[in-house]
Amino acid sequence: AIDADGQRTGRRVQLREARLLALGNCIGACFLYRRTVYQAVGEYDAQMTLAEDYDYWVRVSRRYSMVLLDEELYLYRFHDAALTSTQGRQRVSDRVEAVRNRHFSPSEIALAEGLRAYDRGDYRKARGLLLRTVIRRPLFFAAYKPLVLAMTPRFLLHFLSKIKKTLA
Repeated sequence: AIDADGQRTGRRVQLREARLLALGNCIGACFLYRRTVYQAVGEYDAQMTLAEDYDYWVRVSRRYSMVLLDEELYLYRFHDAALTSTQGRQRVSDRVEAVRNRHFSPSEIALAEGLRAYDRGDYRKARGLLLRTVIRRPLFFAAYKPLVLAMTPRFLLHFLSKIKKTLA
């Protein structure tokens, strides 16, 4: 990230995996997609101002797999004239929430929040969110593996990881 004068701020724009789209826009400002994607998904929705890119990526992710390139490919400028600054963070947050509610069920949002909690090491929170997802939607199989991992004691996972490395 850079400031209005082009100086690096040390702040990094955090990109997450597309599997966490239910949490918010994680695609970033650098992306590439084929014309066939555009032809299948259509235009950005003008009604989703301030979150039109997020709405677009959710629609794309429903039809196509997406891949994160874990490289820094651009500099992102934070400045006072940016839409987030001029329109206000709360207004942008409200638009993002409208997109979430438009495209995701409460179970999908709980699953994504549970995966994020797991990734951050907050296993207690992850267990609660993932268990809630499984109870609400028992056939939502994407929640089972992370739920089992979140419920497994850390020492056992560490031990199994060592065995796996030894056998590889």
